[in-house]
Amino acid sequence: MRKLYPVLLLLLTTSLVFAQGIEFFEGDYKDAFSAAYEKDKLVFVDAYAVWCGPCKRMSKQVFPQAEAGDFFNQNFVNMKIDMEKGQGLDFGKIYPVSAFPTFFFIDGEGKVIHKFKGARDVKGLLSEARKALDKFDNTEKYANLYAEGDRSYETVYRYIKALNRSGESSLKIANEYLRDIKDFSNEDNIRLLFEATTESDSKLFENLVANKKHALKHFSREEFNEKIYQAAWQTFEKSLEFDVASLEEDAKEAVKDHAKQEFKRFELECEMHKANRVSDSNAYVKAAGKYHRQVIRDDEELEIDLVNKLLKAYDKDPKALDLASEIAENVAYNNMTPYNCLLASQTYIRSRKWDEALDWAKKAEKVAGDDKQAQYRVSQQLKFLESR
Repeated sequence: MRKLYPVLLLLLTTSLVFAQGIEFFEGDYKDAFSAAYEKDKLVFVDAYAVWCGPCKRMSKQVFPQAEAGDFFNQNFVNMKIDMEKGQGLDFGKIYPVSAFPTFFFIDGEGKVIHKFKGARDVKGLLSEARKALDKFDNTEKYANLYAEGDRSYETVYRYIKALNRSGESSLKIANEYLRDIKDFSNEDNIRLLFEATTESDSKLFENLVANKKHALKHFSREEFNEKIYQAAWQTFEKSLEFDVASLEEDAKEAVKDHAKQEFKRFELECEMHKANRVSDSNAYVKAAGKYHRQVIRDDEELEIDLVNKLLKAYDKDPKALDLASEIAENVAYNNMTPYNCLLASQTYIRSRKWDEALDWAKKAEKVAGDDKQAQYRVSQQLKFLESR
């Protein structure tokens, strides 16, 4: 058997991820600023022109990638603005550009925090985004206000958000502010409690679930469940860090009692995470199979993400590769795009099942249409497979 050519390995590496990428805000940029101010986030602006080649490449090859989407959707309000028409003409008077594409990171008050020009690959884009977040770390600003005696709601709320975003503990600040508060029918109080609840093994968590009816007046059921999930996950992580099994059980109970719809997801993701920590492929594949069947089946983005994880961490395990192929085929049959067909083909290449790999590459060729990027990737994959 021939070894995989380095060129094909590069192709596989760069084309495995086809999940949903960056989600862009539709509307006026001033509304985006308002949303960013409320969420204490930055606005990411892709200032482009329709004729710009590098702009088109970013839109087709970089923004759609899951790695970019995961980071940008969590940390920014994202916008694309055509600088030569519509609101771009007004935006350009305040934020002029001299080359395309130009990218801005702007805070909710309209101040440019970071700016760069020229196309980047995903790693380069993420590097620039992290620079923006580093510059936007306003923890010190709110820490100084707090130290000077400012205990206003806005200062405390934004201080807690800044601490949480930077990965520092906000428990002390939150507990000091909420210690004597009893009325959580007040919107400000419940929103601050919601933001401050980061671990399920805390009095803040107990307080939040005790005031669930008030929380659900201002947050959707999905948002509430996700808050429970994330708080429990932090406690689960703590259980692994300090080797305290009881904390893991407490975390699972928290999800089971207060976000029951998410319990199976939480339980299986815990199993997968523990298996991955010790590189136990058998345990990981077993949990991942259940996770696919019981939790994420027919959710294309999550299925593709799981395929990528299997191929990245366990590409020497036949059972892992079989599971990856099974999931990738399900994705492709549900949505017969050239990229999904190529993903299925690539899983079979990893397991040296050449006939199946070729079959899926030919399916990709049939549905590639006028997509030049897809045509190129398909042609490269077919060239390799047909040369065997």
